[in-house]
Amino acid sequence: MKTKKIIIYFLLMLPLYSCWYTNQPTITYTLVNDTDFDVSLVGYRNRGTSVSDSIFLSPNSRLEFERQMGEDSDSRSFFSIASVDSVRIVFDSKKLLVLTDSAHALLLEERIVKITQEDYNNAVPIEN
Repeated sequence: MKTKKIIIYFLLMLPLYSCWYTNQPTITYTLVNDTDFDVSLVGYRNRGTSVSDSIFLSPNSRLEFERQMGEDSDSRSFFSIASVDSVRIVFDSKKLLVLTDSAHALLLEERIVKITQEDYNNAVPIEN
């Protein structure tokens, strides 16, 4: 009788244990602000039909984003949505850079991406 209880207990706990134990590999994406400006970024999918949460970076700072890999992953990198195809970067609420060129590291989903002085120089002033 005691053995039967142990077996029933084990069978009931097995699914619960499998929910807790996930050994899926992760990948870390690092976003670096190499400028002297506050930076905010927003990613868009399908040219605006889906919008990510904003990312804020202080001057000369970095943020890391850990994402799961594997079958159940949703292929996000820095942004809260997957498959970002354009990015809006605002510097100190004064200059704007819109990236739609897939050659930029942010859109290539590289693991380490730097926002640089060159990005700032390519941004246009925001008119009030």
